[in-house]
Amino acid sequence: NMTFVAELAGRRASATAAGLNLTGSYLGIIFGPPAFGLLVDRTGSYVPAFIAAGCLGLVALTLISQIRPEAVEQAR
Repeated sequence: NMTFVAELAGRRASATAAGLNLTGSYLGIIFGPPAFGLLVDRTGSYVPAFIAAGCLGLVALTLISQIRPEAVEQAR
């Protein structure tokens, strides 16, 4: 993940991209489990929490699939 982000950003912006990547990851680590637990507590079931987590994964996959290597090369 970190290597992919650094390669996409290019030599000049790789450190900034790495920092933003880590910030996003750590925010997910900090807020994800409590949000999951809150959803389980509110609904009384694990099903909605796992569905929400799966949907977030699909959103991430959709966003990543929009990255085109040729567009990245032109941006550099």
